[in-house]
Amino acid sequence: MEQSSGRFDAHYTGVGPRQTDNNGPYNSQPDEIIYRKLGLDPKVDYHRSAIGVLTLTPSETAIITADLAIKAAAIQIGFIDRFSGTLIITGAISDVNIAFERVLEYTSSQLGFTVCKITKA
Repeated sequence: MEQSSGRFDAHYTGVGPRQTDNNGPYNSQPDEIIYRKLGLDPKVDYHRSAIGVLTLTPSETAIITADLAIKAAAIQIGFIDRFSGTLIITGAISDVNIAFERVLEYTSSQLGFTVCKITKA
């Protein structure tokens, strides 16, 4: 519940400005059809690749995390949406994992967000 003017608002259902819900799953060695359906580059080496998906709140955090991910590892941005907070990255399995580790470490330690653990499919 959000506190407003010293009172709790029982009808508040939103997310506070310093909270996040980072979903950090990535799919290693995805099928080629997954790339095509997501509109991603189908010219990658599918046997060494991964697709990583993050959902962040507040949604503007997707912009910051995209920059962090690019600087942390040799990944490509597949999709970023500042309105929904969705970030999709692609690259080698190890690079996607490194990028996710950096993003989750930064949002947790520097922004004070609550983060989830990275999962791999």
